[in-house]
Amino acid sequence: MSSKEEESAVKVLAIDPLVILKYWVLRLSQGKTDDFFPDILIVAGLKKTPPLSSGADALQPGEWGVDVVETQSAESFLMAMGWEEKTAGKTIEDVFKVERRKG
Repeated sequence: MSSKEEESAVKVLAIDPLVILKYWVLRLSQGKTDDFFPDILIVAGLKKTPPLSSGADALQPGEWGVDVVETQSAESFLMAMGWEEKTAGKTIEDVFKVERRKG
């Protein structure tokens, strides 16, 4: 990921699909042209490993981890996080991606 890219991500542990749709509609309704509108990615994976901490808000096995990312380049972001490698061989029951790219 380039140091010039500006990303903002919101982690959501237990997410209602309506939250994603409301976010999407809000961002698209802001009337920005593609030149000024970032790529938006929603990437999610089903947790299958033990929690990383003992905190009450730690993602538990069986819960979905969801990231909403705004970036100047979805392709660069996905390459930097190793999306293809991380999702190889996984099904829609384990992982998914929704994207809105410029142009």
